[in-house]
Amino acid sequence: AIKFDKHSLSATLFRTQNGVSESSERISRDFDQTQATLYDNILTYSQRSVTNGLLAGTHQFGNLRMDWKNSFTVARTYDPDFRQTAIDISNPEIATINPGSGAGIRRFWRDLNEINENLKLDFSLPYGSGHKLQFGLAGLYKDRKFEVFNYRINATNRSGVPVDADYFLRDENIWTAEERQGTYLSGNEEPTNNYEANSTVFAGYLMTEMMLGKLKAIYGARLEKAGMSYTGINARGRRFDNEQTLDELNVLPSVNLVYALTESMNIRGSFGQTLARPSFKEKSAAQIYDPITKRFFNGNLDLKQTFIYNYDVRWENFSKNGDMISLSGFYKQFDGHIEMVTYDVATDNVKPRNAGESTVYGVELELRKNLEFISPTFSRLSVGTNITLANSKVDLRSVTINESGLTEFESRQNNAREGEIIEDSRRMGGQSPYLVNAYLNFAAAEGSLNANLSYNVQGESLFIIGVGAVPDVYTQPFHSLNFNVYRDFGMNNRHRLTAGVSNMLKAERTDLYKGYGDSKEVYSVFRPGRTFSLTYGYTL
Repeated sequence: AIKFDKHSLSATLFRTQNGVSESSERISRDFDQTQATLYDNILTYSQRSVTNGLLAGTHQFGNLRMDWKNSFTVARTYDPDFRQTAIDISNPEIATINPGSGAGIRRFWRDLNEINENLKLDFSLPYGSGHKLQFGLAGLYKDRKFEVFNYRINATNRSGVPVDADYFLRDENIWTAEERQGTYLSGNEEPTNNYEANSTVFAGYLMTEMMLGKLKAIYGARLEKAGMSYTGINARGRRFDNEQTLDELNVLPSVNLVYALTESMNIRGSFGQTLARPSFKEKSAAQIYDPITKRFFNGNLDLKQTFIYNYDVRWENFSKNGDMISLSGFYKQFDGHIEMVTYDVATDNVKPRNAGESTVYGVELELRKNLEFISPTFSRLSVGTNITLANSKVDLRSVTINESGLTEFESRQNNAREGEIIEDSRRMGGQSPYLVNAYLNFAAAEGSLNANLSYNVQGESLFIIGVGAVPDVYTQPFHSLNFNVYRDFGMNNRHRLTAGVSNMLKAERTDLYKGYGDSKEVYSVFRPGRTFSLTYGYTL
């Protein structure tokens, strides 16, 4: 960083890389399609890296302040060699690798490369008595390339094989021209899973901040021009050559009002229009397989962006020792929010889909309090909580589920069970009816010791939307209790030792099918157990 006169420049180069190796050995049964019982042996390794270069500057020209920032990022997710062996043990005496039952041996390599260029230019000019005018420009470019190389390991002896993942690749079992028997490798080309995509967003904004006595008013608008393009092949064999899949121009107004009741108490009110655009993965023709959950994620090139209208009001009060309390109310309108849906003939396949018109409203309470008011002994202890209650609703008559114009309401009526009454609305996918965060924190006077006990839970939420006769899947509450403590020591406290325990309650992550009459069946259960961590850090 360099500073001189009324100007400053800075440059940052940052790189992070990590790898995760996982292994899984399990017995699984397909209750939905084949009824087969499989022995699964899965080995995975995934490597992620991000390299970022950032240039930034601040310049003062009289009363005009200019801030600019240019960020260039290269990111990669590399999965070198995923290995999956599935052996059908429905009949323990005659194990088989017949693919018809879901058995087989697969190896695949995946490589995702993405570059991002992000440029932002902001100007700020004070005027009048305490007022400020702000305006600026921004540009964002993203480019992604995704490749999959998929192979199957086949064998001439498909039945009567040992339940051993290593057996098929032993030297004596490899296919030979003389014997014309054994294990051999064959390519399993998946052209739909190889694609390139890019997106651009160009924006400009104009806003002003005005002080009108005790009232602060911040209002303005943002103009955005967004586009996405795609190169690849869909499941029907149609080729896309840098074809534009999104082209939108939007004006997004916003108003934020803050009224100071006292020096420490405010009332806020705001309105703003925002957007949520599909990701490259969502807006693609790719079918991405997860060997751990054995599910397929299917992209959807027809996805559109989501329009969101936000209305908020908030009362807040601040006091000494960082104490605060606030109460908020919110109301949001969505047009075309993205939800996950299943397939009626292949329930292990999911894809994103635009829903129709929906709303969510609720209240939020936030509290931070030092415990010194109980006794001076507790002056280093503080508690905090954030509680949100929300109600969401999707108009099923506005959700179109196929090209013929069939609505979700009509589909649910067509598949209703005897005595079942179909409502014309349901919850939004992913929206919990309640959210609770709470913590107890201890901080030593010199700041070298800190301990934190935190708790989080979300209410039951709709995870996957059922199609046809397939019921919806709901994620059950997960009670997360975690403890972390760190201690700084040594010269200038440059050394830090951190210890932590995650999921102290050994909670399970459970997803359930829920049908008529509150009938429930397991969709998936994951038991993460407790995680213990110990970290040492040194600050230069």
